[in-house]
Amino acid sequence: MDTLSFEISSPKAFILAARCSAASFSQERDQVWELELGDHDIHPISLHTTYGLRAREMRLFPSFTINNRRIAGLRDYFTPPAVTRYLPDAFRMQSSPGKGLEVQWEGYLPNAETIVGTVMMTNNTTESISATLEMAASLVPMRKGTPMHPDKDGINQIITGQSGDLYPVLFMTGGPSAVVSHFPALAMPVELDPGQSRRLTWALVSKGSPEDSLSNARRISAFDWQTVIREKALEQERQTVHIRTGDPDWDAAFFLSQVQAQVHSIPPEPGSPPVYLRSRLPDETISSGNSAPFIDDLTVLETHHLFQALPAQNTSVLAEILTSFLNQITEDGVLPSRLFTTIQNKPIRECPLLAELYLFLYETDRDISRLEKVFPRLCRLFDHWFRVEENPDNDRPPVWDDPRQCQCGTGLFHFDIWEETGHGMDIGWTKSPALLSMLSGEAAALSRIAKLLKDRSSQKKFNEISKSLHDQIQETWSEKSQTFCYQDLEYCQCPDRELYFPGRVQPKLDINKVFLLPQRLQLHLTSSDENTRVCRLTISGTDPEGNTFQEIIKNLQVRWVMGRAHITTAHCFQSIESLEIEGLKTEDRFLLETADFSQPDITCLLPLWSGDVTEEQCKILLANLLNPEAETHSVGIPETWEAGRDLPNALSVETNILWNTLIITGLMKAGHQEVAARYFTQMMTAILNGLRHFAGFFAAYSVQSGQPTGPRNALAGLVPVQLFLSLSGIRIFSPRKIAVWGLNSFPWP
Repeated sequence: MDTLSFEISSPKAFILAARCSAASFSQERDQVWELELGDHDIHPISLHTTYGLRAREMRLFPSFTINNRRIAGLRDYFTPPAVTRYLPDAFRMQSSPGKGLEVQWEGYLPNAETIVGTVMMTNNTTESISATLEMAASLVPMRKGTPMHPDKDGINQIITGQSGDLYPVLFMTGGPSAVVSHFPALAMPVELDPGQSRRLTWALVSKGSPEDSLSNARRISAFDWQTVIREKALEQERQTVHIRTGDPDWDAAFFLSQVQAQVHSIPPEPGSPPVYLRSRLPDETISSGNSAPFIDDLTVLETHHLFQALPAQNTSVLAEILTSFLNQITEDGVLPSRLFTTIQNKPIRECPLLAELYLFLYETDRDISRLEKVFPRLCRLFDHWFRVEENPDNDRPPVWDDPRQCQCGTGLFHFDIWEETGHGMDIGWTKSPALLSMLSGEAAALSRIAKLLKDRSSQKKFNEISKSLHDQIQETWSEKSQTFCYQDLEYCQCPDRELYFPGRVQPKLDINKVFLLPQRLQLHLTSSDENTRVCRLTISGTDPEGNTFQEIIKNLQVRWVMGRAHITTAHCFQSIESLEIEGLKTEDRFLLETADFSQPDITCLLPLWSGDVTEEQCKILLANLLNPEAETHSVGIPETWEAGRDLPNALSVETNILWNTLIITGLMKAGHQEVAARYFTQMMTAILNGLRHFAGFFAAYSVQSGQPTGPRNALAGLVPVQLFLSLSGIRIFSPRKIAVWGLNSFPWP
């Protein structure tokens, strides 16, 4: 975008990747670059990559000598460098390394193995300028190889090197000399009279042989790629929502987020859906042989967030993404996650959100034929959550397959088996407000779609399901905790702790405890040497009907991780008589306790999003939990918080961008615009911190420090542009159709 200028202090996230089609994409050849703009003494502006960790580092940068004075760092620049154009596969940077000497550095990735560009120098003074441009290249090979060094091919002087099976070659027009100063470089002296300009073209190609690299570098240098860039820039202008808030940093973040969404995508072949990569970075590890279909593991929950980040008028792209999910639905109505599988490699279902996304598309482009085509498959997908085979009693609510479905990081520590802070409760025995809310949202969306299609029978069915789900969500409200809470699946309650029995392992322990309410039990085992144990556990007691029974846990049901195992009983006990342990050592330890359903997290607030919260409950949540002034809410709503019991000491609580987007949307729907806008502002504080100091978008930020955590440039960390527009009272349907309503929650500063 030409009207934006990114300087040293601006938010930054300049990842560059070739826009090759899905058919020609190869992750092994995917050479992703990053444009860096920083206070470095030798190269304040540079491009770098690792060729997917096939090199430790490859860096490319221009340096200048003006009237025999070397420009070493930013302090020597008359006008510091600024990025004035950024596309997914191209950039332009402008600066004045000396008074009156304007330099424009451009680059473009026409394919995965090539980067080509120009350096144009213009003398804006009334006197002649004598300058030398050095296009430098530095390579640190990963394994077998040689650093970049001067070489010749006939009359052409080049810079070449090797890292593994890659042979990068730097070529420049104009007949430069290959030199070694601070770094190997192609040097070109330039004499500029007043008002005169000189443009030099360079190309770096990294192929499997030096001959191929050089021949391709020569060919691309002669190609009119700048015309292609102008066409791409115009296309991006049409696809981008340009936002002016009065805060340049916010404007920059909105723009960068939309460009980064395109960097994550691989353009489709005609008739095929686009492929979105969860992350795409210069140091992304190469998985040999992986092609696009195998790396397209975007989840529906991440897609829901992507809809917030992409301009709504791009309905054709958004529809193709949803089509790719529909095409994966099995005959029995399962949409398996491509990212997660269970221990037994059984599929984990995607979050139920597709109908709501399809309805969003319809509200944008009014394509009723699309709804007619997808409605039967959406119904089959929804119905699977309520199948008798999945739910034999037909009275129990649907349950999550795995806590990873929520993508909530440390917030779901109560169900985590991997970290030391995890409690390892089996989420399959838990009634979740979040899942019920998603299904409620889907039922409401399907009811509206049925109404649009004049399918009264289906409309009635989904209205009834929606009411039933609303009632079940209301049952999860806890007057004691003043929020929505998890409940035991079987008895739909959140009982107080009645048993906490730790100790060293013994063959048989007499407990003799009678509970006030039916209780599900958790048994935690810790080996003294961090090794696994072949064991068998027997818990004897009575069920809620007073019948004596034993629950036997066999070895295959016990999963050990770093010397720890967590077991959740499949039955509820009214009393417990004894615990028998076979196969453990006397030095090992155990903890037997009643399952704790009282620990809330941000997913428990999802009834706000689905509209299944009363006005009184909303007031209570705002008074007790959702307080933007709270110290722990300085960068947004935390993933979890203390609720009657202390959090584990080692637990690092995070703010999750994806889940904050959902809950802020819920606050807005509930009519609490000011609180929603405040939380959005605080979330932007975290995002801007990640862009300024870590040059990327992150899915989560530490509540304690505000520092980003997890992978850089994560798709789930992109700015929810659509949410900002909604909070501002704006919805864009097309370049020529826009709706404006209410008050702007973000007045001009």
